[in-house]
Amino acid sequence: MAIVSEELTNAIYNYLHAPRVRQLWGEGTLYVKAELGKGTEADRIPATLWLSKTAPDPGQDSKSFLEGALARVRQGFESDEIQGWRGEVADAPNWTRVHDDAEIGATVQTLEIWLTVERAT
Repeated sequence: MAIVSEELTNAIYNYLHAPRVRQLWGEGTLYVKAELGKGTEADRIPATLWLSKTAPDPGQDSKSFLEGALARVRQGFESDEIQGWRGEVADAPNWTRVHDDAEIGATVQTLEIWLTVERAT
């Protein structure tokens, strides 16, 4: 059973919204949510990360915006810049789709990504 991790969600959100990182992946509102699964190897924990952006007008695509944010998450984990966490990002996202999100209260485009994380010591 996975649980939403506010700690991991906030760490990734804060990293992506730091001024020096924010300018690298584009304009728009980004929503971040992370869930942790049960750890199976030492302290490594499988996790799922969702990056969402308010759905664009017809004919526009938020996928490149989301892929830019994903590239920054990958870079953040590789350079140990996501505070309190170490992790690895799957090579490719699981899926991207447009859907209504009740928590956000809007139609969003979402990229789902698998991670393996551990708390930094």
